[in-house]
Amino acid sequence: MISIKEYIDIGAAINVSKSTQNVVQHFYDQERRMPFRTAIVEKGKSITYLELKREVYKTAQYFQNKGIEKGDRVLVFVPVSISLYRIVLALFHIGATAVFLDEWSSKDRLKKACEIADCKAYIGNWKAKAMAMLMRPLRAIPIWLSARKMGSLAERTKPVEVNSTDTALITFTTGSTGIPKAADRTHHFLNAQRAVLSDKLAPKTGMVDMAALPIFVLLNLGDGLTSILPDANMRKPNSIQIEKIITQLKENKVERIIASPFLIKWIAKYVIKQKKKLPLLQEVYTGGAPIFPNDASLFLDAFGDIRLEAVYGSTEAEPISSIPMRELAKSEIISGLPVGRISKNTSLKIISYQDAPIAGSNLATSELASSEVGEIIVSGEHVLKAYLNNPEAILRNKIDDKGAIWHRTGDAGYVDEYGRLFLVGRCSQLIYHSGKRYSPFLYEYLLQKIEGVSMGTILLIDNQLCAVIESKNEIAEETLLSIFKNEEVRIIYVDKIPRDPRHQSKIDYQKLKKQLT
Repeated sequence: MISIKEYIDIGAAINVSKSTQNVVQHFYDQERRMPFRTAIVEKGKSITYLELKREVYKTAQYFQNKGIEKGDRVLVFVPVSISLYRIVLALFHIGATAVFLDEWSSKDRLKKACEIADCKAYIGNWKAKAMAMLMRPLRAIPIWLSARKMGSLAERTKPVEVNSTDTALITFTTGSTGIPKAADRTHHFLNAQRAVLSDKLAPKTGMVDMAALPIFVLLNLGDGLTSILPDANMRKPNSIQIEKIITQLKENKVERIIASPFLIKWIAKYVIKQKKKLPLLQEVYTGGAPIFPNDASLFLDAFGDIRLEAVYGSTEAEPISSIPMRELAKSEIISGLPVGRISKNTSLKIISYQDAPIAGSNLATSELASSEVGEIIVSGEHVLKAYLNNPEAILRNKIDDKGAIWHRTGDAGYVDEYGRLFLVGRCSQLIYHSGKRYSPFLYEYLLQKIEGVSMGTILLIDNQLCAVIESKNEIAEETLLSIFKNEEVRIIYVDKIPRDPRHQSKIDYQKLKKQLT
C-alpha cells in the first residue's frame, strides 16, 4: 500500500497546472447576450444580468482595495441572497477562493474547518460578525470584510487568468465525524461539472427556475436562466410557510424547480391538498436524499405529465445517475433502490468494500461482477480529485489508478445486467447480524409505506435488532413485524428521528444512536 506522502507526490506529478477558463466568464458571456434579463429574484427584489455585472465589478474592486489577491481564501458567511452571489462572483473574478462553512456545524467542527481552510479574510453580515466575536477561530481571521460595501469602479475589467488546479470554491462535506473534508472545487472542476449538468438538464435560455440548491444558481447564471430564491429559511424547515413558496412559483411563472426532496414533498402535498395546479411548471429535479416509489407517485400526482427526475450524486460527484419519476413509481424495491442510468462522462465500478484505503494496483481484483453488491466508485472530469489539507481523507476516499482518480462514494449498490444502478445503503450502515446482512436503507422504505409511520429505520443496539419508529400514534405491532417475517425485532417509538441538517431528508444515524443509548 502506498504511503500518504507517496500519494501526494503522485498527485503533484499528475496535476500539472494548465490554463483554464475562469468560471465567472460563463456569467459574463450571458450578460453580453442579454444584459436586461432578470438574473436573480429574492423575495421582492430582483437584479438584471447587467446590474449584477456592475455590482460584481465594484465588489471585486472593494476586495482588492482591502488586500485580497489571487489565491486568497475568504470565508463567506452570508445568507442565500443576491448579495451572496454578487460576492462569490467577485471572488471568482479576482481569482480568490470562496470558502463556505455550514451554519449548523458544531463549534468543534467549525474550529477544525477553520484550521483546514486557513482563511485570510472573513465576510458576513452583522449577525455573522457578532457570532464570530464569540468564536476564537473566526476572530483570528486577519481581514474582516463588509457584505454590503462596494468600490466605485463600474467599467469592464477582465477576470484574473487561472490554471486548472486553482481553487475557486471550498465546501465541506456533510459527514459529522472525524476531520471535516474540504471539497477542493477548482475552476476546471466547476467548468466540467457545469458542462455535465448542462448536458443533463438541457437548460433553455431565459427559463425561470426556482433553485433551492445554491450551486445551481451559479450554474443558472452561466446558462442565462432567471433564478428565483425560495422565500424560506431552508435550515429551519419547521419555519417554512409553503404558501409563500407557492405564491413565488405562480407570480414568477416558474418553469423549473431544483430542490431537495424535503421541499419538493412540501410543495407536492400542498398542491394535492389544495387542489391547485402549477400550469407553467415544466420540469422538477430533486436529489440529495433517497427518492422511493411512493415519493415518485406523490410527485406524479401533484405535477402531472412533466419532466420529473430523481438525481443521484454527492458533494464529490454530481451527477452520477438519474431516473424518471414515472419509471421509479412503477419499480418494486426488492434488493435495492433503482437510481437509473449512469450519467454521460461518468465512469462507474462496483468493488468489494473494505474499511481501509485501496491502492490502484488492487482495483482490478476488487471489481465485482454484474448484480453483486459492493461499494460504488466513480471517475470523470466532474468528479472531485482532492480535499484541501487532508491527505488522510484523500488516501481513504480516492483511488489513484495510473493517474485516473476514482472517488469512493461510501454507498453500497450494484449494477444489473441491463446497466441500471441500484442503491442498497451506506456501506458503513449495513448491519451484519446472525449470519445475515440487513440494509437499514431498504427497511426505511418498507416502514415508510406503513400508514401512520412518518419515518422508520433499523439499528443494532446491544446486539439486538431494533426497529425505530417515528409516529404520532402507536402502530399495531403485528403490522410492523410483518415486514421482518421471522426475525426477532424490538420496536422503539420516538417523537422525532433526527435528520441531516443540510437536506432534512436523510437520517442522522449517529444522533439517533446517541439518543437511544
